[in-house]
Amino acid sequence: MRVLPRSSITFRPVDYSPVFTPLIVTLDGATVFTLDAVKITDKWTSYKSPKFPVTAGQHKLGFVLGEGDGMDLIDAVSLHFAK
Repeated sequence: MRVLPRSSITFRPVDYSPVFTPLIVTLDGATVFTLDAVKITDKWTSYKSPKFPVTAGQHKLGFVLGEGDGMDLIDAVSLHFAK
């Protein structure tokens, strides 16, 4: 199996309603980034994960943000090759 160099994810939230749970980003079901709830604001803000290793092939990227009646919206997700 070929292992690719470390990569990172950058994303910005578009809509905001107060949350009390962190935003969790997963890759193939494993957590690769957690954003504390106190850092999630109503302002347009970019967040960047730390670098993490990714193997070659298809992967499933997931976002988990609390529960409730509100709508959670994430926009402009980008993946970057990082050395």
